[in-house]
Amino acid sequence: MTGMPVTAPAPAGEFGVGLVFRRAWAVFSRNIAKFLPLSAITVVPNLILLIPGVADGAIARTPAPQITAGAVAILGVTGLVWGVLIVITHATVLYGAFQAMRGRSFQIGDSFQKGLSRFFPVIGTSIAMVVCMLFGGILLFFPAFILLSAFFVALPACVVERLGPFQSLGRSRALTKGYRWRIFGIWLVLALVSGIGSNIIGLILAPAGTTITVLVSMVWQASMTAYQAISAAVVYHDLRVAKEGVDIEHIASVFD
Repeated sequence: MTGMPVTAPAPAGEFGVGLVFRRAWAVFSRNIAKFLPLSAITVVPNLILLIPGVADGAIARTPAPQITAGAVAILGVTGLVWGVLIVITHATVLYGAFQAMRGRSFQIGDSFQKGLSRFFPVIGTSIAMVVCMLFGGILLFFPAFILLSAFFVALPACVVERLGPFQSLGRSRALTKGYRWRIFGIWLVLALVSGIGSNIIGLILAPAGTTITVLVSMVWQASMTAYQAISAAVVYHDLRVAKEGVDIEHIASVFD
């Protein structure tokens, strides 16, 4: 089924930050019932750790646990799983985002299938990105914000162009060149909205009880993860339009 496409991209040679946010919101808001299930897997670690405590009130009654080797190991594994789930969400949301930008409907199952078909390359790309950022920061080769901006569209490049990990990083660097301050601004706004929104939810819903606060916070986390993934897809699309003059049908034809 074909619907109305979202807001048109900037003309070739231009890249607009405000337009990226508007297009990402249009894609997300019109398909929220599909994107939320795709990003809901990112809250699974929270559910495993928190829901048992919420059910018996342990979270409200029990003081913070002491730091032990076991607790650190559990947090480390949880963080690793959460990171993998974030990457999977970004890969699976891409298909739906591009279909929406084309004005087409999409199915949740198709998004999972298309995203997971690139599971190992996207995981490898994420690992390569983290390693490069760690070494760049430790050796002071590049400030972290430059690398964040340079690698912002590495995952979309990996999925859409079927590239390997280091090819994806190189492709992202090439596409973002000349626009990295704007892309850093996009990343910063997304990070601030996510963090501030979480704090506001905690403050407003605290009187309603721990269970409500935790559940609403999880919905917020899933929503922001989906919106961030869509924003990366829109940035990737608009950079290719600006630099290469291609259109959405050309870019998204890989999914047909």
